[in-house]
Amino acid sequence: MDTVQISIISPYSDEQHNSLKILLDGLFPCPEVVAKVMMDGEAHTKSMLDLGGSPRCLCIDVANQFPQAQVIGIDIAPNLQKTSPPNCRFELWDINKGLSPFYGQFDLVHMRFTSGVHLVDHHASTLEAIKCLKPGGLIICLKIGLSVKEDRVTVMPAATSRMPEQSWYQRFFSFVELGSTQRGLPAEIYNHDYDEGFWDHDTMDAKTCGAAFITIPLGAWVTTSDPAETACLRTIGKFWAENAMRIHRHLDHVMSSAGRSEKDIELLHTHLDNELQTTRIRSSMIIRAIWGCSQSVEDANSRNHSPPRDEDAPLPLLSNEPGEYRVITIFDNKPTWTKFNAQLMSTMTPDTKKLRGIPGFDPIEA
Repeated sequence: MDTVQISIISPYSDEQHNSLKILLDGLFPCPEVVAKVMMDGEAHTKSMLDLGGSPRCLCIDVANQFPQAQVIGIDIAPNLQKTSPPNCRFELWDINKGLSPFYGQFDLVHMRFTSGVHLVDHHASTLEAIKCLKPGGLIICLKIGLSVKEDRVTVMPAATSRMPEQSWYQRFFSFVELGSTQRGLPAEIYNHDYDEGFWDHDTMDAKTCGAAFITIPLGAWVTTSDPAETACLRTIGKFWAENAMRIHRHLDHVMSSAGRSEKDIELLHTHLDNELQTTRIRSSMIIRAIWGCSQSVEDANSRNHSPPRDEDAPLPLLSNEPGEYRVITIFDNKPTWTKFNAQLMSTMTPDTKKLRGIPGFDPIEA
């Protein structure tokens, strides 16, 4: 089976990395957990492994933040970074071969947007990444998903022949997910890992697990009560819209696998470019993050999991409030995380679901 790069974003974009740093106010969605793992004990023994999808500047930033730790980035492409700190290096490796040379060596393993880095089996690669942790080591995974409306809690309807005024970006993303599945890279399996998080993994300490719902505006449409924040969010939104415009014309082969004709694809390109160049559609791209620490020796012996939470517990704040744009919401237990994911997916229109699951559904060629 041929493997193809299917990411919606450029995996080596410094601008992408810098915009995420601004939005997250740091390098990671769970900075306190990272600091605890990387600072506890002897600092010079700490190490991080980055698996392919992140820009190399992330590894350099981590190496600068933790100068006594060793940072290793692996990828199937040669390192294009001319200079890096002495505690940072890059190695060639294909994740599809497994990660046995790296087992049990790292305090932090980081996987960001690896759906676009030639992975054949995302779930197997995640399990391999967990095996690279030392006892008590932390894994963080991030994945791009669908887009949501301005309210942040409703899936944006995809444009169809019946509703052409809806989101062509959502239509495009649906084709990419289905095309990926048709080419042997099943999106539903990869999504399942993010739906569930790490709480139930046998080797993970459930007390340390968490998840984050992150939204990034697509386009310069955000207005907040703070003019400086508005300007920042509009600049970032403009970048992500432009990045999507750079990428979508390179994925015709994936959309063809979803049963789209050449005319259908070209019409999508035209409408998508127009949508991303304007603020007609006020939507945000979703990023979901999941993390957790492997069990320590003591936890492994006692299987010490946190007690179950009340499944009726209220969800954390999710919706935007007047004059505010909420970037990130943190979840600290599985019941609320799975409840949120189920509620979000329940807002998806039937046609959007069909575009993600039925090859050639709703052709538009004129």
